[in-house]
Order: sequence, then C-alpha cells, then structure tokens
Amino acid sequence: MRVIEGLEQLCPDGWYLAVQQLTPELADYVARADVVIFVDASVGVTETVYTR
Repeated sequence: MRVIEGLEQLCPDGWYLAVQQLTPELADYVARADVVIFVDASVGVTETVYTR
C-alpha cells in the first residue's frame, strides 16, 4: 500500500487499485488506461530488485 500512497502524491488525479492477483475482469480497466503500472511486491525480500 505504500507504493499506492507514493503514487497518489505524484499523481493525485490517478486511479489506483491494489489486488492480490490479476484477473480477466481487470482487462477492461487496463485497456482504457493511458498508463498502467504493475507492481509485484513482497514483504521481507532481501534479494536485489531490478527495474527498467
């Protein structure tokens, strides 16, 4: 949820959704969006995380 809070500060007019799993029901939202950001997060991860 901290990621969403940070994004809300950067883009307060955005629409944010936190889900446990991507499902086909989300496809319509993704198709309509100008920008989509997927975040795969876990608590307690100690390995290096790469972004691009």
